[in-house]
Amino acid sequence: AISIENRPSHVQFWTGRGVNKLLESVRDEDVSFSMVSLSAFFIHSDWMKGWEDMIRHWFSLDPSCCFDQPPEDAVVIHARQFAEDEIKRNNLKSIGPDAYRQILQQYDLLHRPIWIVCEKSIVESAHIQTLARISTKPAKIVTGRDQYDAMCILTRAKTLLLSYSSTFSQIAAVLAGPSATVHYPMMSKKRPKDTISVPGWKYHLISENSTILQFDVPQNYIKFGKNV
Repeated sequence: AISIENRPSHVQFWTGRGVNKLLESVRDEDVSFSMVSLSAFFIHSDWMKGWEDMIRHWFSLDPSCCFDQPPEDAVVIHARQFAEDEIKRNNLKSIGPDAYRQILQQYDLLHRPIWIVCEKSIVESAHIQTLARISTKPAKIVTGRDQYDAMCILTRAKTLLLSYSSTFSQIAAVLAGPSATVHYPMMSKKRPKDTISVPGWKYHLISENSTILQFDVPQNYIKFGKNV
């Protein structure tokens, strides 16, 4: 993911898979920029130690990209829909709305304003509409004007519930800084599809039927590596 102040129209947020597309899109244009590959850099917080301020600088957003500001007491939930090929290739499983309700209930957050950040294409989906009703008051569903605005909403949140296996929400939580309370639902302690061992983050183990198996899993129980 990248952002550049006064960005040209072809600059977008890109995952590792999108780098080749980015290069293709600018190959014939008269542009000059540096590219730094950070593949897997964000998987473990130990690799980020000492780089936090620089990371926030790299990913800083021009204020002109930001339009929505969640209230200080809002709980901001990121809901990501993966493409079918991504689900099959990475063996991804979706986490149901009830898992998020259990987290909100456990940490006495159900009474707070709830914002759901998602793509426009899934606003009317059963998943998002059910998620919007997990509290007594309907949640506010926001898509942002574009991906930059959506990233702004997440990075400005004081309480975040991340989307399982979404690097977009993970980097947003890193950018939100140590003052943000971050809840991360995960489906395995072994090779979890998340940024692990971030000081202050709360990791919650979820079953395949979206039941919370363990709240606030100790970080030393979360492993990354082929032999765990």
